[in-house]
Amino acid sequence: MNNMWTKLQDKYIFLCPFYWRDLRYKASCFFNPRNKWVSKAVSNEWRDKDVLFKEILFAGIIHYVEEEKALSNTTWKAKEKEKIVEIYNWAKAGRFIMEREIDDAYPKRLEWPMGKVSAEDYFKLYGKVNELEKLRDDTDTKHLVWLVKNRMILWT
Repeated sequence: MNNMWTKLQDKYIFLCPFYWRDLRYKASCFFNPRNKWVSKAVSNEWRDKDVLFKEILFAGIIHYVEEEKALSNTTWKAKEKEKIVEIYNWAKAGRFIMEREIDDAYPKRLEWPMGKVSAEDYFKLYGKVNELEKLRDDTDTKHLVWLVKNRMILWT
């Protein structure tokens, strides 16, 4: 009997006004996406999942601060607000400054073919690059972990 009632409900679901309202909303979202900033944050080129997660989370905090005006519209504890501003500044400018420093740290010109490069020569050539990349990755990880752990406070 219960199974028959379910089939009857499914058969006449189109009579329910909530069905039509939900259908209109889903069609509206299909033609006019509500989270366009996500589409802008993700490149059309191939990216590995770890890079996508990082790009989306940092784009999310930028959107949260700039578009949703979260720092002025929400009451924050001082420590939380300070951390959000720190992450926002890192995502907005700090990462790009670090990327420029990494690019500048690469050796200017190498004669090719170099032949075998000893570990000592490699460290002389790329030691600064490796240090900066590790610093960038550690800072990214620190901020991303904080965002994920504290995601429940990030709403307006």
